[in-house]
Amino acid sequence: MKRLLVFFLAPIVVMGLATLALLLLTDQPVNTSRRPIVTCPIEAKAEFAKTFDNKWLIWTEDGNVKAPSVRVDQSKSAASGMPFSNTCELSFKAHEAGQGIDWRIGNTAVDVAPFRGKMVQLRVWVKSSVPVELSTGTAYFYDGRSVTGKAVRRIDQNWQTIDVIGPVSKDAGSFESWFRLVLGDGTIKPQEGKIHFAMEVSPSDRPYEAPTPPAPAAASPFVAHRCPVEMSDSVLALTGSTRTENKWTSYRFDGSKPAPEVIAQADGVPFNGKPTCRLKYFKAPGSPGSAVDWRIGFQFPDAAVFRGKEVTLTIAARAEKPISLDTGSIYIYDGHKVAQIPVTKIGPEWTDITISSSIDPSASVLQGWFRLLLGQGTIVPADGEIDFLARFDVLP
Repeated sequence: MKRLLVFFLAPIVVMGLATLALLLLTDQPVNTSRRPIVTCPIEAKAEFAKTFDNKWLIWTEDGNVKAPSVRVDQSKSAASGMPFSNTCELSFKAHEAGQGIDWRIGNTAVDVAPFRGKMVQLRVWVKSSVPVELSTGTAYFYDGRSVTGKAVRRIDQNWQTIDVIGPVSKDAGSFESWFRLVLGDGTIKPQEGKIHFAMEVSPSDRPYEAPTPPAPAAASPFVAHRCPVEMSDSVLALTGSTRTENKWTSYRFDGSKPAPEVIAQADGVPFNGKPTCRLKYFKAPGSPGSAVDWRIGFQFPDAAVFRGKEVTLTIAARAEKPISLDTGSIYIYDGHKVAQIPVTKIGPEWTDITISSSIDPSASVLQGWFRLLLGQGTIVPADGEIDFLARFDVLP
């Protein structure tokens, strides 16, 4: 399970997308969709009915070579017995083998509540115009806590089904279903072709088994932390709470060079008399590598109350000594889009960096992240300390 967790989660939440590369070239806040939306069929049965729409999300990431270029169309190729009249057609053109690439298409449930504490079956139908071999192809679902998936290594010219069955955490933060063509140094053979696919999500009749606990911090890219976070009165009014759990999660991914080692503790220099979080980092890359990532983020338990609202994230930050972060950033992610602003310099004086985002009306998650580096990014000096305090607000 540990290998499976790392294998599937390593790219999830975000490495160097091409769209992010564009974002990092500007010092102005940009609100952009990292995942173009396309229309594809998905069937949800029983208590899961009406939890999905047909708006699918595409995740594309270039590494040291381009990710496959894929055109997505609807096709009238469904077979008898399938709960669809149409399927999706993926016309792909892959490139040579490389590192750090990703291409997948997925759908996020607009309401996660019906999935919590349930055994779920994700069924994927696939066929291709010619036999296709996917060295890292997968079908999987992700509930914000764990991943359940199955390899898809070969697709033939006749319809075949891939069934992924597993538990959804009782405190799941989202439910996302994905079909991936390629990941990391994976290949697609032949390099051109067409794949037809469709998905169905239904309850499984298997008895519920709690997901396997997360791997220890040393083996998992995700590590839990306790760090201060401020919430405005308007945020607390929406969440119906008078206090905030200071639960943060960091994500670390090694590429061609190791990501920095970071200790996050609530013992930073106070900001206006308020406690802060200290990031003490070591061995950061001083020259470009590829596919490296380190970030720390906060996720709200219920994103629904923020739908349609304008949310701001402000990071007050300082460093013991001046630090240069050529791919640092703060961003807000709502399951559909990212609003981001670069953070390239942190000095001894406290500085406020603010980003705002109009939360999608069907947002499935609401997360705020402080990233130190991404992709081919570097941090100078290689060892240092950063103190920060995050604050969330909702604009009138």
